[in-house]
Amino acid sequence: MADLTTAVGELLKKKNTEENLHIYVEGLSSLYKRMAELRLAMNYYTFAEIYSDFDFAKKTAVDPYINEIQQIINDVILLDTLSPDAVDRIDALRNRIIAKMEILTAYTDIFQIYEYVLNRVEYRFSESEFGDEYYNDRFEKDIYRYITGDKDNTVINMKLSQIVGQVPMRLSKNKFYDMLKDSFSIYKGSEKQSVNDFAYMIRTSGTLYKPQDFEEEFPELKKCHNNLKGIEISEITEEQYKNFKKELDRASALIEEYSDFYVMLTEVINDVYSVELNFFALTDAIETDKLKSIISDAYYIIEGHDIEREPISSKFVEFEGLQEKIMTRLFNPESALDEIIDINSDCIKGTDYEEALRRLVITSRLQSASTFASLNDNTDKDEADDAFIEDTVNGLVEEFASLFEGMDRYSRRAVMAIVIANLPVFFNNMDEFKKYVHVALSQCTDSAERQACMTIINSMFING
Repeated sequence: MADLTTAVGELLKKKNTEENLHIYVEGLSSLYKRMAELRLAMNYYTFAEIYSDFDFAKKTAVDPYINEIQQIINDVILLDTLSPDAVDRIDALRNRIIAKMEILTAYTDIFQIYEYVLNRVEYRFSESEFGDEYYNDRFEKDIYRYITGDKDNTVINMKLSQIVGQVPMRLSKNKFYDMLKDSFSIYKGSEKQSVNDFAYMIRTSGTLYKPQDFEEEFPELKKCHNNLKGIEISEITEEQYKNFKKELDRASALIEEYSDFYVMLTEVINDVYSVELNFFALTDAIETDKLKSIISDAYYIIEGHDIEREPISSKFVEFEGLQEKIMTRLFNPESALDEIIDINSDCIKGTDYEEALRRLVITSRLQSASTFASLNDNTDKDEADDAFIEDTVNGLVEEFASLFEGMDRYSRRAVMAIVIANLPVFFNNMDEFKKYVHVALSQCTDSAERQACMTIINSMFING
């Protein structure tokens, strides 16, 4: 019987399909299960350590998710049982966590607007002198040198976006809408899903997108948001500014804390999910039992048992280098997965291999670097015609018009600046960029905003 490497090579040539699919599915599934068990032991133990340090309030906030993953790990990993609804159960839990992360991301986008505004008023209350001569005479030249200091177009475009996002925003709403419309021109003839993804990015960065249950989840963040909304920026006092900054710092700390927690929890979920999808794959029983011992220790740490940490740490020693070895063996068969399915699709369709390969595709996504990767292929591959793009753009313009109606000019400018910075580079040449920067800098008469802009961009010069 051929080995996994040989099976991959022959499947790519559509040779001995039946025999090689059997070898391929079993071999790749076994490697995935070994990797998932190893990662679960590492990720779950780290997660247990973090969770055990949570105070009562934090534990109370996340306990519904902890209770669910604990039950799943006990059933699937420790008791080695797989119920008919096990995959649906872990999938539902993963989707709930992703929904929480979407809300946190929406709050991150909102507080980014407030941070932008806060930076622009900071120097109203500073005694530091403003370099007016430098701003008027040399600042533009330094910006241009910063941009052209690189030859790599990717780096240059990144720097262009950075600068556009930080120079004073003085576009009219109509000009902003025109730039939005123009940015969609590169999507003509592409898939509708690409247009939808781009529109989603604009909605999120522009704070238009509010996920389901946005108002109900994270009451502490909602309170911070409401407190910040109540401050009139044009008349802000130094005391209000300090309170504004405290609220913003508090919100940022909360978002970071919750985000870190849910990322770690999702990594654990992804590993358990991967084990379930490859539950019946053959692995080294001794290796599995040793990893299960670590997982059991982590389980009881989360349950509140007093478990000595030193013996657990020593259990990891014998697994040093194992992840790298498995990754090396995984590389070729995993890289060829989509191509093998495509080449042999007529032999796969309607057979048991169709479901087996579907599970392997999902596992590859669960074990990828993208913790929150989508697991389904429900994308709109139809071509985006002019009418579809126009409808999408008009919808965005209407949403922004509605948003701007109840927004002060400082926040409106912040939204515009952040959205524009996320658009594809819209300058045809460096002269257009220089003109944009010149107009933006010269039209700004607010000395505090000038100083903030200069300070932020100068820090870019220093940090590269």
